[in-house]
Amino acid sequence: MKPEELAAAAVGAILNGTDITLHLPAGEKWPLGWPRGELLSVNDKGRNVSFDPLKVLAHVQRLGKLGN
Repeated sequence: MKPEELAAAAVGAILNGTDITLHLPAGEKWPLGWPRGELLSVNDKGRNVSFDPLKVLAHVQRLGKLGN
């Protein structure tokens, strides 16, 4: 997912009052400094984790991957 798409999904989750759920393929790692989330499920294809959308949005902005 591109940073702009991730930011848009996080903003949508904030507006809906929900968390954002992301899938991490097996063998992959979250970027350095990524916020902690709640593990929802694990299978041979990867993991599904729920995150606070404000923390995800803050992390993306902190990395400078978004403009203003």
